[in-house]
Amino acid sequence: MKHVDKAFQSFFKLIEKNREGRYDGEASPPRYLEKDGYFSLIFPKSKLPG
Repeated sequence: MKHVDKAFQSFFKLIEKNREGRYDGEASPPRYLEKDGYFSLIFPKSKLPG
């Protein structure tokens, strides 16, 4: 969920910058994976057993 949160935060910041005139590109919301898509899951070393 942290990745989703970070992606949407940056999306909303781009929209805000676009309204202020500091960003000329087109902001699009983050895309979802396809049904059979894979997502990299990262575990901190401190959270792994052993």
